Amino acid sequence: MIQTKHSNIRKAQRGIKDNHISLLVEYGSVLWAPGGLKKITMTRKDIQEAISKRKKEIQTLSNLSGLTAVIDEETILTVYKIH
Repeated sequence: MIQTKHSNIRKAQRGIKDNHISLLVEYGSVLWAPGGLKKITMTRKDIQEAISKRKKEIQTLSNLSGLTAVIDEETILTVYKIH
């Protein structure tokens, strides 16, 4: 996502990091602002849902040991698990 000079200045002043913005965009709630602009806000509910999703991702990752894919350019030819 492109950031303006103004947003970079405000982000620095307020101690907001790029990864905070990434998480906001991924998990936040979208509201509409005047002029057809989008406003994304991170609510407590959004945070709980994001934590739950991340916990599930961690659980899934713990079961992927040995997973292998054979790829030609951008095409997955086969997948298997090495035991």
